[in-house]
Amino acid sequence: WRDLRANKEHIYAARLPAGSASWSANMQVTSISSGKRVPDIAIGPDGTAHAVWYQPASGDADIWYASLASGSSTWSANAKISDDPGTAFQGGPQIGVDGSGNLVALWQDWRVNPFQLQARHRPAGGAWGASVVIAADGANSPSLAVRDDGHAFAAWYDGINALFPDVNGSAYDPTTGS
Repeated sequence: WRDLRANKEHIYAARLPAGSASWSANMQVTSISSGKRVPDIAIGPDGTAHAVWYQPASGDADIWYASLASGSSTWSANAKISDDPGTAFQGGPQIGVDGSGNLVALWQDWRVNPFQLQARHRPAGGAWGASVVIAADGANSPSLAVRDDGHAFAAWYDGINALFPDVNGSAYDPTTGS
């Protein structure tokens, strides 16, 4: 969750162990001092938590990622995963994980007009691949679902025609990588 304690804006998390009635102490996910917003989280098959959020800073907003290994009480270093080389806004992040621990992240990207929906894939234990455009028509309210077998599905509505928006979708096939 987004938390404003001590007049700082950070993302926090807590864990509820299986079979327990008590939540863990709050754990700060983010480390960089600028504001953080709209967190999303997915839990991998090994119990690792994966979080994304957007972080506006000096007119630029980027997508960031961190993970928390099962049983750990310390989140990984924060890593920027959006790849806009300029100062365009990125927001609305979503993350999903499959049954093998492969990750998919997506977000809205305003480096062009109309804005786009971008996605990145990270194989379990590997590095994030290049981002790809999965919608170039002003994708609003994106939603992501990832199956255990690695197939991912994104849905959104385009905002180009505000009176009659279209609902759209795209699927990621892990066997072809597209």
